[in-house]
Amino acid sequence: MKTFGEAHIDSVDDHGVELSLAGGARFSIAALEPAVFRVRYKPAGGYREPRTWAIAPQPGQDVA
Repeated sequence: MKTFGEAHIDSVDDHGVELSLAGGARFSIAALEPAVFRVRYKPAGGYREPRTWAIAPQPGQDVA
């Protein structure tokens, strides 16, 4: 497992936090619903391709 290194808080609001990481990468956690969170890591060079994943809180039930 690789650590992120030094991090600085860029913004905090009622729904989450966004961090700047060493080397220009970014990390964020946002609460979308009480049991649904979005966790993102963006490398310094940006995303390699447009793609996304979602994990539903209940098996077999999709999230809009």
